[in-house]
Amino acid sequence: RAHASTVGITTLLPSYAVISLPEEDIFLRAVQVPRMSEDELREAIRWETEANIPVSINEVYFDYNVVPPLNPGAKTEHLDVLVVAILKNVVDGYTKAVESAGISPIVLEPESMSLARSLISARISCAFLFMCVSLPVEKLSITVT
Repeated sequence: RAHASTVGITTLLPSYAVISLPEEDIFLRAVQVPRMSEDELREAIRWETEANIPVSINEVYFDYNVVPPLNPGAKTEHLDVLVVAILKNVVDGYTKAVESAGISPIVLEPESMSLARSLISARISCAFLFMCVSLPVEKLSITVT
């Protein structure tokens, strides 16, 4: 931002950013757990995450989201949970780079989630299947939404 102000383009820079993180640095997993309190769920997800990633739980930031059932009226005995864990050094590096430009990161998410969000509006019920293929030199990425 400081450099941008010397050339007079600070008004073009955003104040906030959503950051897409590379899939190879992310552990993403869908799990089922019995219905439980929020406190119990947080602890269960911590144990589930620790048991299913190849690094120490202390080396990642992790979060989860309870996925609503396809049939909202149905009562189930379990919760479907999407868990994401990202290496701390990756998150910290991206955050530091963005903040050094004077921009505040508000969301960090996997590339595939960013892509899905950009293709499909949450307000639109879509009967189409989208597939995006990314062909950079170092990796192949296919996202189906």
